[in-house]
Formats: sequence, C-alpha cells, structure tokens
Amino acid sequence: MLEGGKSVKHSKETRELIKQNVQKSIAIRAEKVREFYKNNPHPNKGKKLTEEHKKKVGQKSKEMWANMSDEQREKISQERRARFKGATLSEKCLEALTKGREKKSGSLKKQVGKYTMNDEFIESYNSISEASVKNGITHSSISKTCRGVDNYKSAGGFKWKHME
Repeated sequence: MLEGGKSVKHSKETRELIKQNVQKSIAIRAEKVREFYKNNPHPNKGKKLTEEHKKKVGQKSKEMWANMSDEQREKISQERRARFKGATLSEKCLEALTKGREKKSGSLKKQVGKYTMNDEFIESYNSISEASVKNGITHSSISKTCRGVDNYKSAGGFKWKHME
C-alpha cells in the first residue's frame, strides 16, 4: 500500500508466481496431514458412541432444524438434491436397488407414492430405493417423510406416502 491509501496492482507474472506458491504450500500441507494420519490414526477411529451421546447429538440436530427458517431448510434441501442429480449408476446397480432385498419371511420393500404438496398423486414406485434413484432424493428422506418422522413433511419438494 502506498501513501494516501493508494494500492499497486501486481503484474501478471507476479500474480502467477503468487498463485503457484499458494498451490505449492497447500499441496505441502495436504501431504503433511495425509502423512500424519497415515502414522497416527484418528483417536476416535473404531470407537462407538454411547447411547447418551447419540441422544444428545439427535436432540441438537432437532433443535437446529426447528430453529431454522423455511428458506434455510429449502436451501439445504436444494444443495443435497444437487449432489445426487449428477450421480449415475450402472444398470446392474440400478436393477439391484429397484428389486429390493428380500427376507426369508417375505419382502422388505414397500410401494411408495409420490404426491404434490397439494396431495395430488403423481407416480408410484416399487420401493423407496427405486424412488430415490429415479428422483435423485436420498432414500432416508423419503422414508422419514413416509413415516412422518420429526419435521419431515416432504422430500425433494414432494410428499411421499406408503401405498397399501
């Protein structure tokens, strides 16, 4: 910074040198972190959470979602959906997900219906997994919406219901 608050722009070559040095230092730090964890596993690796701790974490999560505005929730939902939109699955994997798993006593999968927010039927799926894959929405969100868990009223902008 020069006198009087005036600043000087770096030349193109100087900016390129700064960029390269920053990239080198980031790479060096990343390598040091990898090396550290290679020789020193994380202290909590392999440890299980106590039931009390699980309850505390669950309670904090519920409080966080309860205190969040609808706008914030929608933004998070959109970001999560965007992560799954570009995901592609092999035909074999897709077939395995849509078939569902079977128990000795019968099938675990339940048909699920997709509805608008005004309760107008859109489409049905053989399982939550199939609906998840075809709509790019996490299966856990669809499941929680179907079961009416906590604050889950919709998933991916749709209502979901188990079909009898």
